[in-house]
Amino acid sequence: MRKILLLLGLGLVALTGCKKDSTPSLVENPILPPSTETFAPGAAVTIKGSGFTDADEIWFRAQTKATDDIQATITKQTATEITFIVPQGLPAGEQTVLLKRDDQEMPLGKITVAEATTSTKLYAIGSTDDSDTEVLWEIDKTTGELTEIVKLPTESNEDSFESPVVDPTNGNIYLYQWIETTDALDLYRINPANKMLEKIGRLKEGIEDTHYDLCVIDNRLHALIEKEQYENEDNQETFYSLVAIDPNTAEQTLVADFGSLHQALNIPLSVSAGLEGEGKFFGYDMATKSLIVPIFKDVEGDCWQLTRFDIVNQKIIPGVGSSDNYISLFVKDSKACGAFYNDDINTVDFRVIDTENLTIGESLGSAFTGSNNKFFEETWAYDAATGKGYTTIADDSSDEYSAFGAFDFNTKEFKEIKQYTNGIGLWTIFN
Repeated sequence: MRKILLLLGLGLVALTGCKKDSTPSLVENPILPPSTETFAPGAAVTIKGSGFTDADEIWFRAQTKATDDIQATITKQTATEITFIVPQGLPAGEQTVLLKRDDQEMPLGKITVAEATTSTKLYAIGSTDDSDTEVLWEIDKTTGELTEIVKLPTESNEDSFESPVVDPTNGNIYLYQWIETTDALDLYRINPANKMLEKIGRLKEGIEDTHYDLCVIDNRLHALIEKEQYENEDNQETFYSLVAIDPNTAEQTLVADFGSLHQALNIPLSVSAGLEGEGKFFGYDMATKSLIVPIFKDVEGDCWQLTRFDIVNQKIIPGVGSSDNYISLFVKDSKACGAFYNDDINTVDFRVIDTENLTIGESLGSAFTGSNNKFFEETWAYDAATGKGYTTIADDSSDEYSAFGAFDFNTKEFKEIKQYTNGIGLWTIFN
């Protein structure tokens, strides 16, 4: 009996040992660059091995299941090595490299992608006194001079263009128009190269108490949707979801349903809470596969709270609170950073944010407008090539005052670069 059991056991081991790996071996012994080496978008990478063919393609695996893989351009290919260019717009960090051949694919390994240091274009939305039409400008980061890209048509003075984002793969700008009379949102695309404005489609009909914030995740257009539901005039509950948006049709696909903000943060329904149109989430944090969002709560004391919208697990994770007037978030050197505003003394304190623990870290410096009457607008745009954060400035004592300035993170100094005349006003700056 023991012999029979032993033979059966050996048979099972043999069968198990003979089971084939479900991943096909398209090439033998692939050798990637050392893990200590990093590659910025646009850099060439060579992988050696045996068995590469003319039918092979190199792709990078996207980090969220709702997004597509990102294809690289192959510049050289032999049977023993393949060279490709790291795609523009690929998020910084460790990325999986795939070899695709016909309907098969094989992971070759991982490389570390560095943050792009090429200078990005800086844009602003604003208006002039001689026109009711909003304008998209490109801003010269050295002089502050404005170059008109396109006028943004509106049917009434209350209509507005909001939530602009730049597609890093092609430089196109996406934003939506809020139509005051119907409360609808229409998605637009702008090609800055040929100064073309194109209406794509409708994001939502006249659904009240629903707000969209556009963002780019793994090079694909998304929107964080905020929906307020009122139990009565004194009690409200705020819900969030994330959708992927087709940039050619405005069709939306649900990626994550985060549920109730009030339940996640244990906020009473009698307390209003949400984005409030002021907090700016900087987008996707690849390390945690989340959106980092400052939430405003209508309470005394710590009225702002950092949160993480976990896309994979579809939940809202609470972080530390802040008593600052408001918080604007941006990315610097692949790290989440916050501009913490103190309107009482017209200063901004820049701090690193720990996205894993949702805590506020070291100070990167502070900026002062130079006058008790002047104040910083709500958005900052960081440029890795210059090492500066850019914003616009307004003045309590003059409705016509508008200026452009930059904080140098190396010298820890803020400089007002240009004051605009002729009734030019800027209120949204982005890159």
